[in-house]
Amino acid sequence: MPAVPVSHSLDLVAPLIVRYGRATHGRRRRESYRFADYWCLHHYDYSLGLALDGEPHRLGAGAVSLVPAGVRMDYEFPRAECVHTYAIFAWTGPPPERCIIPAGALPAGWGARFRSGVENADERFRRVRLWDLLNELAAPDRAASADLVGRAREMLSARLQEPPAIARLAAELGVSHNLLTLRFRERLGESPINYARRLRLAEARRLLVETSLPVKIVARECGYGDSHALAKALRAATGVGPRGLRRSATTQPRP
Repeated sequence: MPAVPVSHSLDLVAPLIVRYGRATHGRRRRESYRFADYWCLHHYDYSLGLALDGEPHRLGAGAVSLVPAGVRMDYEFPRAECVHTYAIFAWTGPPPERCIIPAGALPAGWGARFRSGVENADERFRRVRLWDLLNELAAPDRAASADLVGRAREMLSARLQEPPAIARLAAELGVSHNLLTLRFRERLGESPINYARRLRLAEARRLLVETSLPVKIVARECGYGDSHALAKALRAATGVGPRGLRRSATTQPRP
């Protein structure tokens, strides 16, 4: 079966999970389900037959089905113990053109992250992780070809003169604020707003030590409203203000 990407952007209102986990089926060879109000996301560890509103599909191990509310699902299981990861959730997203995503079309590690997400004890984490994974299904080429955190860091570096606006940055990157925050924490161990603050402060310290620019110009170049805001941030981080930082730099021995 060729790769069938989900064509819509799924970056809307975060889904509300009503049931999730790992399930074992197959004691009955055939089972049917239809949820009038809930979407279903499944990642299968086995090959099976699945008909969606009567349209048959053959799924290999590692495939995913993303089924909107109201669609009838008729399963044909190959053996007595068939294990899959699932999430059933309320959502207002648009229905995908096709609901089957073969294993080869999934971003690397997608299944493992889905399983670790539904097994996490924190409800907020599960919800954000599910949103993240749905976005990857919506645009696997985007997730595979671009480093989201890397692009965000480049954009923040190019905008040091502006106070950080993470919600706007996330929108420009085509992801949710929560998704961007989760990726930053996974990759860097901190939120994007903390990263942006550290970046601006590091540049301010560099300009104060390496140049003779007036403090108010340094503040403006690094996105602080005025020299008082810069001095407050410096004192909170280092214990000294701009002038004290410059004095200590000039008294340091040079190699």
